[in-house]
Amino acid sequence: MTHTQSTRILAATLCLSGLGAAASAQDAGWSYDLSSYMWFPNTVNKVDTPYGIAQSELSVGDALDALDFGVMVSGTARRGPWAFTGDLVHLDLTADSAAPLGVFYSGVRTATKLTALSGYALYEIAGSQSSSLEVGGGVRAVESTLDLSFDAGVLPGTSQRIKDNWADALIALRYRHQFDTQWNAALAVDYGGFGIGDSSDKTWQVVATIGYAFNENWTMVGGYRHLFVDRSNDGTDYSLEMSGPLLGVTYRF
Repeated sequence: MTHTQSTRILAATLCLSGLGAAASAQDAGWSYDLSSYMWFPNTVNKVDTPYGIAQSELSVGDALDALDFGVMVSGTARRGPWAFTGDLVHLDLTADSAAPLGVFYSGVRTATKLTALSGYALYEIAGSQSSSLEVGGGVRAVESTLDLSFDAGVLPGTSQRIKDNWADALIALRYRHQFDTQWNAALAVDYGGFGIGDSSDKTWQVVATIGYAFNENWTMVGGYRHLFVDRSNDGTDYSLEMSGPLLGVTYRF
């Protein structure tokens, strides 16, 4: 599957959600929610260089101190057993660490910018008045820029940029549970890439949340998100791993 084909599938998935929204005035069977979150991930970058693997890590505490964070926006259109979800994540993070084989360089700074747009179509295969289990598939289109700055050691300082964009086909699962009129929880998992064409060798994500509803429209949400990507670009192997707490709000209508 090429990047263009995958992007078209993603656009079609999101378009279905939009069509549902356009029909809401005539069809009361549709329901919607919009969510906005702040995400403070622990970030680990690994890049294969001629001098070894350069690894840098930005902890959650360091991210908070430097005000490095991720912004997440998501929306879902739901009707009957079907749900169409779109999810946008943007990360802008910087981390320092020791350089690989430190005799060559004294340190390395890694700046990561990542924007990921995901779309899913899900179908409920099991449910009750308080819970539901949905399975389906989707596509995640990603654009990333990874800048590595090596501090001088035996060798003079240098830099490397890995700029990349691709799309990954995904299989997805989501479980939701309503404890009572106010408390609810959700778990969403996806896995994909599969090394098809220009896609990632492997990517997976887990998002776990718990929410407290102030009223029928507004819910405060907290949780945890983990995103992993392993891929190769122009012969350079690298991975991104981001994991940390999130906090936001959801509006339902």
